[in-house]
Amino acid sequence: MIRPFKLNLRHLTKYLLFMKPILSFILTLSSFSLIAQDDCSELFFSEYVEGTSQNKALEVYNPTSQAVDLSDYVIHRYPNGNSNPEGDGLTLNGILAPFGTFIITNGETVDDGFGLIDPALYDLADQVCPPDYPNPLSMNGNDAVTLSKNGVIVDIIGRLGENPG
Repeated sequence: MIRPFKLNLRHLTKYLLFMKPILSFILTLSSFSLIAQDDCSELFFSEYVEGTSQNKALEVYNPTSQAVDLSDYVIHRYPNGNSNPEGDGLTLNGILAPFGTFIITNGETVDDGFGLIDPALYDLADQVCPPDYPNPLSMNGNDAVTLSKNGVIVDIIGRLGENPG
């Protein structure tokens, strides 16, 4: 025989008094999370690789549900704390799938005295940066790197005008 559920008001009151601070804390955390969360509707750098020799790469992520034409995007390098970019930058090409990544690697495949890129990293590239110096992947740890869309910076690694080295 199944016994009917009997609500004990005294136990319920104790339970609610116990749970109130916990539920309040959870609600507060989730509201901060919603406040702090911006609408992520723009591409951004999701990975920065600066290995030995010319093993350098950047990964760009598309957080949107739409494919993005990359021809509006340019990567610039600001060397050694400069406030102005060096060179013309690298205009990206191709289409970046929704929630997808796009990898740009250094194009140094011939050792000209500064080393060359590992073929395994080179093979991961969706786009290769020309080996001509200066280029955005000539970074050496104290350079800021930006991702711009139609001339407006949408993401940055480092700080413009500051040399951390």
